[in-house]
Order: sequence, then structure tokens, then C-alpha cells
Amino acid sequence: MGPPSVIRSLAVALFTTMLAGGCTDSTSTREPGDFGDTGALLNGGFNDTGVEGFAGQAVPTNWRYLFGQANFGDSSRLFCFTTGQCGVAGVTDRFGDIASASDSFGFVTTSNFLEDMDFDDSVDSVVVIRSGIASDTFDIPGSDSLEAARITFDYAFLTSRNSPATHQDSALVRVVAEGDTLPLLKVTTSDLQPGGTLSPLPGGCGQDSMTTVTTTYSLCTGWLAETVSVSPLRGKRASLEIVVDEVGGDTDQATALLFNNVKLEGAPAR
Repeated sequence: MGPPSVIRSLAVALFTTMLAGGCTDSTSTREPGDFGDTGALLNGGFNDTGVEGFAGQAVPTNWRYLFGQANFGDSSRLFCFTTGQCGVAGVTDRFGDIASASDSFGFVTTSNFLEDMDFDDSVDSVVVIRSGIASDTFDIPGSDSLEAARITFDYAFLTSRNSPATHQDSALVRVVAEGDTLPLLKVTTSDLQPGGTLSPLPGGCGQDSMTTVTTTYSLCTGWLAETVSVSPLRGKRASLEIVVDEVGGDTDQATALLFNNVKLEGAPAR
């Protein structure tokens, strides 16, 4: 997987080729204003918290945890405790120093947490190496309805990782549709290093303690906007997945992806 700039370039090239259809007629090119929200994905704040995860967090009822989930029972709790793959994601209006002025937003993090995992009335220290969530399935209208389709979202990438040569912690956003997988974004801790593809905010993004363990996010971006064509998936039922991974043995340095304003947009067929 290449850096975000490469993914965007490939997506734009694919999108332009599909719209042009091999012709040079300028009428075949749509302006961004021709796209409208299809309403298939949650496009506002993440205000509902009906699905329980770990570390006292929860996500909206139209999302689910990809890995261990607190209300799935003892086996799921044991899976999280023994493998480090846990549902640590939720809803907030502030994460460290990153905030939203108008609404809440979602986050997925590999922050460790403290919780009684085996119901023995003692607090366990849980080490997290992977966390992820997925949206409920949604239909991407077919080519008879849409000339083109794209997913847009805002995101911020935060990490406490300062050793990119040996630790490639990452955040991945992808669409999974009936056996096909289309990556929308992949960012790594090395992208925030000097010469990387992302520009870190001066001074970092402060501390966050939402998961009961305090993490200092020394490297981070502000809010960024992303738009990627999903036209090849028209006519399929899909789900949006967000996964954050830690790599390497030093698992006390968390990484997080914040996201908001997720939309499936389409340009009507004509």
C-alpha cells in the first residue's frame, strides 16, 4: 500500500478514465458540484452510542466492532485479553487536543486500557495491538443509477510512536464489497516523520485518557479531507472498515484515527 498521495493519484486516474469513457468530449467530465450525498452512510456527528466496546467506549448502532467486543460474552473478552485485538473505539467531541466545533466524531485507537476482563474483581492491564470497526452494510447504487460514486470523509491521524524505522503503526480505511476490497486510505507513523507525506502539527496533540490509560500523542495531523472513487463497486453491497494496527514489540505507544462526515456520494446517470 502506498502513501495517501499515491492512493489519491491512482483513484483520480481511475475516476477520470471511467468518466471519460475513452472520449475527449468535455461534456463527459463532471464537476464536483454534480455529486450528491446518497444517504447510505452516516454523514453527521457520531452521537449514538448503542454498541458497547472495551475501556468504557461505545459506537453508534449502525457500526460494529471487528475484534473483541465487550457485550459479546466471555469468549470475546478472552480473545481481546490474550491476543491484544480489541474493540477500542468510540464517540467524542475531543480527543487529546483535536476537537470538533459542531458535532461529535468517531475514533479508533490501540490505546491500552484497564478493565476486569475475567470477572474476578481485579483490574487487568490490557495491551492492545489492533482495533477496528465496520459500518453496517449499505448498497452502492448501480451504473444505471449513478454515473460515478465516491466516498468522502474527514480524518486525523495521531500517534505516540517515534521509531518509524522499526515500528510501522498504521491506520487503514477500506471498503469491503462482496469479495472485493478497495483501500481508501492508509497512513503510517513514518508518514509523520520529516520528509513524510503528512505534515504534523507543531507540538503534537496533547494527552488523552478516554481509555483509562493516559497517552501522549506527540505526532499528529489536524483534520484532513479525503475523497476516493468507489465507482468500480457500483451495484454491490458494501461495508466500510477502519482498522488501526501496532507493529513491533513495544506496545505501550498508541496510535489512533479520528473520523467524521463519512458520506457515499454519487453523480446521477444521464
